[in-house]
Amino acid sequence: MPLPIFYNYRHSIELSLKWLIRKAARCALREGYAGEEDISPGQLDKRLHTHNIKKLADCLSRYLALLDLP
Repeated sequence: MPLPIFYNYRHSIELSLKWLIRKAARCALREGYAGEEDISPGQLDKRLHTHNIKKLADCLSRYLALLDLP
């Protein structure tokens, strides 16, 4: 019984990270991001075609750094 619970827990973390990455990219584009990395929705979907949580967390950190947060 614990395996399905762990799988669902991990999957929910993965989906949350992907949603947050998309949201951060949209905010960066709205603020006028014009850097060298293409964060358009089409390219972002290709980049997010992974299940590696560490890569997703690193990507989120990188995109949050693009934002002008207080």
